[in-house]
Amino acid sequence: WQYDFDTEPRQFNLSDNWKITDALTLTAGFKAVKVENTAKTLIGPVKNGTIKAKDNFLPQAGFVYELTDEHQVFGSYAENIRTFESSNTGGPFSTSQDGFNAIRNSLEPETSRTIELGWRFNAGIVKGVVAAYDVQFDDRLLALTLGPGIVGNPSALQNVGGVSTRGIEAGATVEVTDAVSVVASYTYNDSSYDDNVRGANGAVTAATDGKTVVNSPKNLLRGELKYDDGNLYASASAAYTGKRYYTYLNDASVEGYTLAELSVGYRFEGNAWLEGTELQANVTNLFDKEYVSTIGSNGFTNSDPTGTSQTLLAGAPRQFFV
Repeated sequence: WQYDFDTEPRQFNLSDNWKITDALTLTAGFKAVKVENTAKTLIGPVKNGTIKAKDNFLPQAGFVYELTDEHQVFGSYAENIRTFESSNTGGPFSTSQDGFNAIRNSLEPETSRTIELGWRFNAGIVKGVVAAYDVQFDDRLLALTLGPGIVGNPSALQNVGGVSTRGIEAGATVEVTDAVSVVASYTYNDSSYDDNVRGANGAVTAATDGKTVVNSPKNLLRGELKYDDGNLYASASAAYTGKRYYTYLNDASVEGYTLAELSVGYRFEGNAWLEGTELQANVTNLFDKEYVSTIGSNGFTNSDPTGTSQTLLAGAPRQFFV
């Protein structure tokens, strides 16, 4: 098969900054977006036509308030839209001509609304940030079969509801000396589906309302100890990834895991032959942990109570690099 896709975007932006006081700065604006996707068949099953995504008012605003020279409070609000994909294997054109005709006038593009509020600080040897966010994701697109598959009906994209995401991010760096520093970060993320998935006939095909979004760990934690005197440098780090679901009904998951890494290197200088040369050695997965790295390699399924879905990939064993 061969198709000719034409994607025509039009976008208008307007924004400005206001220094309201010496401490308070406000940024605000909006954008208007219209994108038309057109497919033309050259070879293969016929699928011709145009679909468009548009939103004439996507506001964005943010502020920064200087509490002191060392402390800032910041916040932002933004709305966005994801335009459709021009592809034979993904997006609205990945179905048949009849399937495309059935969805072209009713399919809505995915949209989001994001709110963030946080605090930055730089107090001597310690600097960092703490932020909270709330994201509402609407009109999620999912490929569903249009009627019984046994009679050859194709799949087509449908809007299947929203996703609510709330979380907290925190990170800090402590400069113990000019050469030694400690870095730590933590993220808590709670993402869940707002609706059940329904088929073309309106029947519930997956009771996902309130379920945790697949491949979204609630907890991520990382710590690193670093040394760098200009020539000799080294680091030791550990990162934790929490439990992840790989079924929409949350009846199958992979456990959390922690990986450690070591790195040491030397930068040569003071010699014309060695200037600019650097030697570094790394060890990844230091303790040779057995874990599942990628999930959903063969897509996500509604349910897998026996744990036999072939959609998980093993993580790499301990490796050495020089």
